[in-house]
Amino acid sequence: MKVTPALFIMLVVSSASAQSADGASSRTYPLAGQPVDVAVGNVDSDLRSDIVTLTETGSVEVALGSGQGRFQPSLSSPIFAATGARSAHVLALADFNQDRRVDLIAGVNVDPTASVCSAAVMLGRGDGHFQAPNFASTALPAGLDPARIEIAQCEAVVAPDLNRDGRPDVVLTYSFIEAGSGVLRSAINVFLMRVDGTLRAPHVIALDGDYGSRTLAVGDFDGDRRSDLVLAEDLVTAAGPKSHQIEVLLGNGRGGFRKGPKSILAPALAPVGRFKSLAVADFDRDGHRDVAVAFDTDGFGERPDRTSPALLLRGLGNGNFAAPSSFGSTFGNKDLIAGDFDGDCAPDVALINSYDVESDIFHDTRSGRLSVYTGRGNGTFDEPLTLWIAGDPSSVVAGQFDSDGSPELAYTDATYDELTIFTNNRCAPMYSIGDATCRPGFSFSWCF
Repeated sequence: MKVTPALFIMLVVSSASAQSADGASSRTYPLAGQPVDVAVGNVDSDLRSDIVTLTETGSVEVALGSGQGRFQPSLSSPIFAATGARSAHVLALADFNQDRRVDLIAGVNVDPTASVCSAAVMLGRGDGHFQAPNFASTALPAGLDPARIEIAQCEAVVAPDLNRDGRPDVVLTYSFIEAGSGVLRSAINVFLMRVDGTLRAPHVIALDGDYGSRTLAVGDFDGDRRSDLVLAEDLVTAAGPKSHQIEVLLGNGRGGFRKGPKSILAPALAPVGRFKSLAVADFDRDGHRDVAVAFDTDGFGERPDRTSPALLLRGLGNGNFAAPSSFGSTFGNKDLIAGDFDGDCAPDVALINSYDVESDIFHDTRSGRLSVYTGRGNGTFDEPLTLWIAGDPSSVVAGQFDSDGSPELAYTDATYDELTIFTNNRCAPMYSIGDATCRPGFSFSWCF
């Protein structure tokens, strides 16, 4: 029997209606500004998953979950006390002061003329709101003159426990351009956390040469039970990207790192764009952490027929990776995450992208799609299950938003300033539509 796999269904989350690119009517959750990052956590201490969205203007929008797939109207907590040319970029959630309430760390630009970005810690109140932020400035690598830095922007932030004291710490990476160089470089700041939820002075890690990184993740890549960092790095000049590499920084369990192995990608594997997103999981179930990465073609001649592959690098357990393999060729990638979406204990990948369209049936200037690549447990993936989306999807996140025990997906849209939820429908009946096929017991369809 031929079936259309129906993994996720669009979930009603507010009173505003929208039209999907597949023609399905849906209801969406409005945001107070253009979203730049999204995370999931139990922000109001009711043991239910909530969705936290960061907007470009520095508003923290919290959609409180009911546990049945529905969300209350947004609660807002501003990062900045006054409006202006300030901007926010990335966020992560953790309990920094150990009061059993979810706190927030955001990477922001408090002063648009400053040569560094800042880390903003906002302690949670346990009711869906956050306290006013405590700011900590990042630091540049030794030898760089802050007066010569023209642009600085936070790129990624994570909150692992680096020194094994039971408190989450903060790792923030940011990009900058030194006057006259035309080269985009990056640095990493490692902030250890105090007991009261404030940050200690940062330890700076400079990336080699002129490489820059827009993404990083945490994992134990050498099997010593200490948190390591993995970065996807690009050499980018005014003429565009020149080369790409994956670098591992090996942790010492005290908050310090040493340079580890590097995996330089062949130009044929990544002919267009820059690294955009990275996810860590054991995709081949051999006990070692693997890495999936995706490229963004924005700003480099982006168009639907100009694609770059998503890549998988299998970890060898000593900080090194095997040669990368491609599992998808897409365009305009915005975010990539890992999770077990079909319940077979093999990690899957959800990838969201968008691209410019001049005129098509959606009558929109941007269009995108959410693709789920189901893992086979051996480091390979099935053909993607795809939902087409009108607008400009920017970030995707997974969480349990209802009571069925399956992870759902949520994505933010930077064109309509909306949040959309897809609930996992992996146990739904099969339907005989078209030529798409899927494994028995796995399905994918819209729900109205």
